[in-house]
Amino acid sequence: MTIMEERYGRLADGTAIPLYRLVVDDGMTAAIIPYGATVTDVTLPGADGRAVTVALGLPALADYVDRNEPYFGAVVGRYAGRIGGAVFTLDGTTYRLPQNDGDNCLHGGEAGFSRRVWSVVSADDAGLALRYVSADGEEGFPGTLTADVTISLTPGELRFVYRATCDRPTVINLTNHTYWNLAGDASGTIDDHRLSVAADRVLPCDADGIPIGDPVPVDATPLDFRSQTRLGDRVTSPDRAIVEAGGVDHTYLLADAPRPEPEHAATLVDPVSSRRLEVWTTEPALQVYTGNHLDGSLQGPSGIPYRRRAGIALETQHAPDSPNHSSYPSTVLRPGEVFESTTLYRLFF
Repeated sequence: MTIMEERYGRLADGTAIPLYRLVVDDGMTAAIIPYGATVTDVTLPGADGRAVTVALGLPALADYVDRNEPYFGAVVGRYAGRIGGAVFTLDGTTYRLPQNDGDNCLHGGEAGFSRRVWSVVSADDAGLALRYVSADGEEGFPGTLTADVTISLTPGELRFVYRATCDRPTVINLTNHTYWNLAGDASGTIDDHRLSVAADRVLPCDADGIPIGDPVPVDATPLDFRSQTRLGDRVTSPDRAIVEAGGVDHTYLLADAPRPEPEHAATLVDPVSSRRLEVWTTEPALQVYTGNHLDGSLQGPSGIPYRRRAGIALETQHAPDSPNHSSYPSTVLRPGEVFESTTLYRLFF
């Protein structure tokens, strides 16, 4: 792997934001900026020799700062997903968070990790190592949290390794929010993509996407992706779970606890190009989101608007609202403990 540093842009306060391009011998590349630890693009060599961008991105730094409501490519935290009522109790103390998604807190609040500048620890053969230190009380969360993510590229594999420590008990849930379209970022929707998920349970949720109970079987529901299934055949289902979410936006339970080594979570296939993406993770859950709220108001570097279902996010994480559900795998981190998580995106082309 080779890492090349490029100029990318400056924030309003003058802070320079570089872009780091990771390149490997098979022609695959990935570009990352420290703002939000964001993956701005992933490219693969096409059949005609021209690179194909398979991850949705935005044209410039200003777009990531001002218009990245969909969280394109970002690492989200301190808590990925929703926390119901923007409130939770830990060790007898109640913590109130920003309500940035109706009455709920989404992806860490108004200025979560996706809107922070991460420091560059190193950029070498081992990967791009980024760090963000979240102060005690930031966005309402307790404790100073030091979060590290190392992003590396080997032929056919983009790897995320997360690590975090704290000085007070807190909650943590980190994921990467890249949207994938294996046909190319300017190709239209992912309706013809085939998806399989290695889970037979999903979390029931209310109309706001807040879990309302223990996992339920996917049997005989449009959320059953245990075998390869065309996405377009499911996202238009009249089933209440699909209608309320505007498509798929659901949490699949992969395991009852984090795994020591990455295991297979999902496979996405574009039947036209035969490109395939496999997701492997140590995390116990996978949030599948079919870009239901993309409305054409944002466009990619190619100038093509991102309309509904222009991409799919496969977010490896713990379950949303876990701090309010004692039966879910715990997201509590205490001093002296180390949060560790690994996710692999394996691409075949």
